[in-house]
Amino acid sequence: MIVKIRFDAHQESTRQSDILFEPTGFAFPHAPLFPLGENPDSCVYVGILNETGFETARSVMADLQSFFDYNDWLDAREAFHIGLAMEGISVRVVPIEFDGFAAWCHTEGVRPTESALDAYAEISAKNLG
Repeated sequence: MIVKIRFDAHQESTRQSDILFEPTGFAFPHAPLFPLGENPDSCVYVGILNETGFETARSVMADLQSFFDYNDWLDAREAFHIGLAMEGISVRVVPIEFDGFAAWCHTEGVRPTESALDAYAEISAKNLG
């Protein structure tokens, strides 16, 4: 959302709010490249590890090392989920076993990152039906 505040000659402010969707990749790297509402069937998958899997993943996933602990990471994932939902994007949270994710990364030659975790979550969810 972009908020514009203007002052007229009498120093009274007027506020204009325009919801703009710009896929810059900063706030929501999974945001689709189409205007909101244009593709209602789209869905973003968010992978969630259990606490044991998270602790194991921290040793190989550099983007997890900045989190204080498992709960800190869960809070960040929830904020990501909420942010996407507030943008009107359908979100599905998918529990992921780290061993399966690690094997997939190795097989596919993919570096284990949160983005890769989300890609694996989508593949897993679609394979389960």
